[in-house]
Amino acid sequence: MKSVINAVYFIISLFLCFSCKDSNKNEEVISNNLKTEISYSKNSSDKELLSQNDTITANLGDTINFSISTNGVNMGLFGDNNIDIQESGDGEYMCIIKSAGTATIGNFTYSEDSSNDLLINFFIKVPTKKYNYVVIKDPTYTVNIGNETLKSTIEKELKDAFPLKLFDRYKLECNALQGGNLVYISTSKDTISGTFTSSNVLKMNDVAISYNGTVYNFTLEKDTDSQLAYGYYLKLDLTEKFRTKYPSETINEVSVSALTLKNFY
Repeated sequence: MKSVINAVYFIISLFLCFSCKDSNKNEEVISNNLKTEISYSKNSSDKELLSQNDTITANLGDTINFSISTNGVNMGLFGDNNIDIQESGDGEYMCIIKSAGTATIGNFTYSEDSSNDLLINFFIKVPTKKYNYVVIKDPTYTVNIGNETLKSTIEKELKDAFPLKLFDRYKLECNALQGGNLVYISTSKDTISGTFTSSNVLKMNDVAISYNGTVYNFTLEKDTDSQLAYGYYLKLDLTEKFRTKYPSETINEVSVSALTLKNFY
């Protein structure tokens, strides 16, 4: 009788042992379930969570900070060439928007104890930034040289051959931080396509306009004399050009300046 009781105890012990192993196995599966969260903040705003195939709308020059939290191995943040991605450490990344368009951003995480690898893709949509400058006053010609006869010749050339005439229009479509496409509409309604560059299209303190094989280097300065909220002076400095053309002459300054109205389109 005693041997029968011992046998029953042994069977019960085996059953409890296997039950505990199965329970531990289930707990291991649960603990090894791969989870990854990606949050972002744009220009130091509050953080928001991202899901698969979400789209963020941003502007040229915006800074977006991403945080990646995972119980797996984080393979980092990767994306298209128009996004500058800088790793800050501890799952933190800073991204600067360099050009317009739609960029694909992604993150891959994995766990050695799980087959549930995760690939998360999302998108950043960046519209082009568009400026429109219209000349609203007759330009001013500055010809500061010693030779009066040559001065008249240069003044005539400025009026005949160079832009910045009344009602000239420059439509600038910025698709990158350093420039984009140009449409120049002259006073005579000629429409000419070209390109432009700038040291920073967000500030627009300078712009080099290129069309018909010629580059015109303008500086831009806010109009402080009038009541125009969006009045800007475009100035074209041609001093070096005419010094090269007339090397024997004393040429202090040759420039064209015009008041323009800046708006967005």
